[in-house]
Amino acid sequence: PGHSRQTRPPVASTPQVQVVACAQERACTPILRTPAIGRLRTTSSSDCYPPTGYAWNNDDCNDANASLWTPSTFYKDADGDGFGNPAIPGSFCGQPSGYVANNTDCNDANAAINPSVTVTCGFGACQRTGATCQNGAQWTCSPWPNKTTEICDDQDNDCDGTVDNVPAKECGTGACKRFVPACSAVCNLDPATGKPDCRLGTHNVPNSTACVPGAKGIEDCNGIDDDCDGVVDNNPGVMQALSLTKNCTNLLGCSRPGMHACLPTKVWDVCRGCSGTASCTTECNEKSQQTCDDSCNVVPGTCQSLLETCNNCDDDRNGIPDDGLMCSGCGL
Repeated sequence: PGHSRQTRPPVASTPQVQVVACAQERACTPILRTPAIGRLRTTSSSDCYPPTGYAWNNDDCNDANASLWTPSTFYKDADGDGFGNPAIPGSFCGQPSGYVANNTDCNDANAAINPSVTVTCGFGACQRTGATCQNGAQWTCSPWPNKTTEICDDQDNDCDGTVDNVPAKECGTGACKRFVPACSAVCNLDPATGKPDCRLGTHNVPNSTACVPGAKGIEDCNGIDDDCDGVVDNNPGVMQALSLTKNCTNLLGCSRPGMHACLPTKVWDVCRGCSGTASCTTECNEKSQQTCDDSCNVVPGTCQSLLETCNNCDDDRNGIPDDGLMCSGCGL
């Protein structure tokens, strides 16, 4: 009372200075701040209150928004992933478009690289997972060096992406070779009873089954080690130790002189004669053939005419022995 107070209509967002009289004629200088009501302390113990619509400070950065008054630091978010570039800060009264409050992005050109994105590398015991941004730097994933020998334990110990791929137990050779799986699945234990219960799943353990080789067979010309001696298509008991051979037969299934040899192509060669090295139909000229032994009624190794006779031999070289003749039995 007794003091005059000068007022002037405030102008929006434009600080206005007004001097008002206070007790003991001390002056104060309130600054416009809408809509807050400020308070200004003078140099004396007397207090002075600015008029309605005025405040004591002048640091409001947005006088049109009561929730914004102090500038804040924001960071450029070029890739729009919600994480800012610490190298591009800015002071703003409120968050502008393209800026965020945090500054933890390590690659602002790639939205797939930021502290919230993880990457995984490696398999099994070597598998590793981590954030693509760590301590402000881009992180490159490298598997843990935990590789060990694979065992039957439901784990990928050797880090190759496959669980319990332990090589099978092997025994025997050739056609007798057999395999037994290295791992065997057993039922999990029921914790209540302590007994196996497959309804609770299974787990792998080393297989205790012994490996037993298969039975030996008779060696044949087929590219297989039928007699399980470690050598394919051989028969040490017949003629040559490193080449399988067998006795010849005619088209009637009767035994005939000569031997078949197993070719490198894994098929039987033509029936060869007494020498065991050449076909009866190739060691003579086109009009005769070489007979094999005394069963053809000729001296072994001589060339005879092409007249067909009952001798189990293909005298006329048409591929059929004794054809066109009334022969009975083998060579009769």
